[in-house]
Amino acid sequence: MINKTKVSFIMVLFLLTLSLSFFVSAESYIGQCSLDSCPSGYSEVSVSCSNKLCARECKKQTGGNCGTYDSGTYAESKKTITVGENNNKQNTWFSISKTFSDTTKCYVYFGEARFEVTDSDPGGFWHNNADSYKLSAKIGSSQESLCYIYPYNSQSSVMTTGKYIRGGDESSSKISANVYPYNPKSCSGSVAYGISGDLYISIYYKTANFNPTFDTKRFTCSYTCDSDNDCPESTTGNAYCQDNALVKDVKTYSCQNYQCQETTNQEGIEICTNGCENNKCKGQTCTEGYIGSKTCSGNTVVQSYKNSDCTVITKDLEQCTTSCLNGLCDGIVPPPECTSDLDCAEGEVCTAGTCEENNNSWILWTILSIVGLIVLIIIYLIVRKNLINPRRRRK
Repeated sequence: MINKTKVSFIMVLFLLTLSLSFFVSAESYIGQCSLDSCPSGYSEVSVSCSNKLCARECKKQTGGNCGTYDSGTYAESKKTITVGENNNKQNTWFSISKTFSDTTKCYVYFGEARFEVTDSDPGGFWHNNADSYKLSAKIGSSQESLCYIYPYNSQSSVMTTGKYIRGGDESSSKISANVYPYNPKSCSGSVAYGISGDLYISIYYKTANFNPTFDTKRFTCSYTCDSDNDCPESTTGNAYCQDNALVKDVKTYSCQNYQCQETTNQEGIEICTNGCENNKCKGQTCTEGYIGSKTCSGNTVVQSYKNSDCTVITKDLEQCTTSCLNGLCDGIVPPPECTSDLDCAEGEVCTAGTCEENNNSWILWTILSIVGLIVLIIIYLIVRKNLINPRRRRK
């Protein structure tokens, strides 16, 4: 059975690896390419580069919707009041306020006014009593009213319709209530001298998450390199004539301002004594073989090869598994082809670890032939002298 601690450690290591891979792959935008700015009204969400592609994310809120509202809560205020003709407070509105400032929330709120009569005839026998009253509650300009007639229940109430807002839409949300006493039992006509009681004003509200909707825009630009290693390998072309010389073109690439720039350099292969024509030196016979040094063409090691008709072509020598550098696969120097002339074929000599044709062998043979002829002549003269001298002595 696998130990839980080991499993937890493996999971943490896995998540850490993912995080590190993300940070490694993501790069900062430092002007690698021309990236458009966010349009007016849009804000930048992010800007980053990855795999030679830079992107800027922009967004602008276009609206939103509210989620599911909770069961709700309320705030309440109690005011003990006496209103009526005696104090002219029948037109007074009593209020309670609540601030909804969280812009990530939606709110629906409504108000309730409850009135509990404690004395419907505060003026006594000599003043008209309140045989009815109108209880009102309002949110803004929306108002609800109910009429209550004597004899009164212990408590009356009226409730407003709900109002939907988003947090921050209103600096202060207010519920107002009013008690208006009448002498007739019709909630109309003359105002009563007064009525006393407890006025309860409540604000009920429910909350939901606000889910904004956005219009998004994404701008991208690309670039080709961060360093020379991101650019193509150098390439070597075939030989061609340039005035009286046989030359070839070598194309190299370098990273400049995050773009791979191509540079073409001409390299000489051979000076043609009789002129150059049709990509070869004229009027001479050549010995086949490799000439010049090994170079790279992409991931391939190549070298110039001279044919018997003196034309020069480029031959592939080795396909590198990873990269080619300075004519070597992966920059690894291969073992020498030879260490002495004995390692080479007849007519070849070992030069700097490479078997090459001994172009000076005819000179050596010529010298040896002349020396041999001189030796024969000397031997002939000695023998001839010895043959002549005995004859003279006999005479």
